[in-house]
Amino acid sequence: MRYIHVQINMQYNENTYGWSDPKTRKDIDFSIPCDLLEPKRVTDVIALAIKEMEAEFPLAVAKYEAEQAEKLAKEEAEKAENVVLTPA
Repeated sequence: MRYIHVQINMQYNENTYGWSDPKTRKDIDFSIPCDLLEPKRVTDVIALAIKEMEAEFPLAVAKYEAEQAEKLAKEEAEKAENVVLTPA
Protein backbone atom coordinates (compact mmCIF):
# COMPACT_ATOMS: atom_id res chain seq x y z
CA MET A 1 0.00 0.00 0.00
CA ARG A 2 1.22 3.51 -0.81
CA TYR A 3 0.75 6.51 1.43
CA ILE A 4 0.62 10.22 0.89
CA HIS A 5 2.21 12.38 3.60
CA VAL A 6 0.74 15.84 3.97
CA GLN A 7 2.33 18.75 5.83
CA ILE A 8 0.71 22.16 5.72
CA ASN A 9 2.11 25.11 7.68
CA MET A 10 -0.23 28.08 7.83
CA GLN A 11 0.26 31.58 9.24
CA TYR A 12 -2.56 34.10 9.67
CA ASN A 13 -1.75 37.80 9.98
CA GLU A 14 -2.49 41.22 8.49
CA ASN A 15 0.65 41.44 6.36
CA THR A 16 1.81 40.01 3.05
CA TYR A 17 4.93 38.72 4.82
CA GLY A 18 3.97 35.51 6.62
CA TRP A 19 6.40 35.75 9.51
CA SER A 20 5.50 39.24 10.70
CA ASP A 21 3.78 39.66 14.05
CA PRO A 22 1.12 39.54 15.27
CA LYS A 23 0.15 36.19 13.82
CA THR A 24 -1.48 32.88 14.57
CA ARG A 25 -0.18 29.59 13.26
CA LYS A 26 -1.55 26.13 12.56
CA ASP A 27 0.31 23.08 11.33
CA ILE A 28 -1.51 20.17 9.73
CA ASP A 29 0.44 16.94 9.42
CA PHE A 30 -0.95 13.52 8.51
CA SER A 31 -0.39 10.42 6.41
CA ILE A 32 -3.11 8.52 4.60
CA PRO A 33 -3.25 5.63 2.14
CA CYS A 34 -3.48 7.02 -1.40
CA ASP A 35 -6.63 4.98 -2.04
CA LEU A 36 -8.43 6.70 0.86
CA LEU A 37 -7.42 10.28 0.13
CA GLU A 38 -10.41 12.53 -0.44
CA PRO A 39 -9.32 16.05 -1.48
CA LYS A 40 -12.63 17.53 -0.26
CA ARG A 41 -11.84 16.41 3.27
CA VAL A 42 -8.40 18.03 3.11
CA THR A 43 -9.98 21.34 2.08
CA ASP A 44 -12.48 20.98 4.92
CA VAL A 45 -9.61 20.55 7.40
CA ILE A 46 -7.86 23.62 5.98
CA ALA A 47 -11.06 25.68 6.19
CA LEU A 48 -11.52 24.63 9.83
CA ALA A 49 -7.93 25.58 10.64
CA ILE A 50 -8.43 29.00 9.05
CA LYS A 51 -11.55 29.59 11.17
CA GLU A 52 -9.58 28.65 14.28
CA MET A 53 -6.75 31.03 13.37
CA GLU A 54 -9.23 33.85 12.70
CA ALA A 55 -10.80 33.30 16.12
CA GLU A 56 -7.38 33.26 17.85
CA PHE A 57 -6.06 36.33 16.03
CA PRO A 58 -7.52 39.05 18.34
CA LEU A 59 -5.79 37.37 21.30
CA ALA A 60 -2.52 37.22 19.34
CA VAL A 61 -2.82 40.95 18.57
CA ALA A 62 -3.45 41.79 22.24
CA LYS A 63 -0.51 39.63 23.34
CA TYR A 64 1.76 41.20 20.72
CA GLU A 65 0.76 44.74 21.72
CA ALA A 66 1.35 43.95 25.41
CA GLU A 67 4.78 42.50 24.61
CA GLN A 68 5.67 45.56 22.54
CA ALA A 69 4.55 47.92 25.32
CA GLU A 70 6.59 45.95 27.86
CA LYS A 71 9.62 46.01 25.56
CA LEU A 72 9.27 49.77 25.07
CA ALA A 73 8.91 50.36 28.82
CA LYS A 74 12.02 48.25 29.47
CA GLU A 75 14.00 50.19 26.85
CA GLU A 76 12.87 53.51 28.33
CA ALA A 77 13.87 52.33 31.82
CA GLU A 78 17.31 51.30 30.55
CA LYS A 79 17.74 54.68 28.85
CA ALA A 80 16.78 56.43 32.09
CA GLU A 81 19.36 54.40 34.01
CA ASN A 82 22.05 55.29 31.48
CA VAL A 83 21.42 59.04 31.61
CA VAL A 84 24.27 60.77 33.34
CA LEU A 85 23.13 63.81 35.23
CA THR A 86 25.38 66.78 34.53
CA PRO A 87 25.29 70.00 36.52
CA ALA A 88 23.65 72.89 34.73
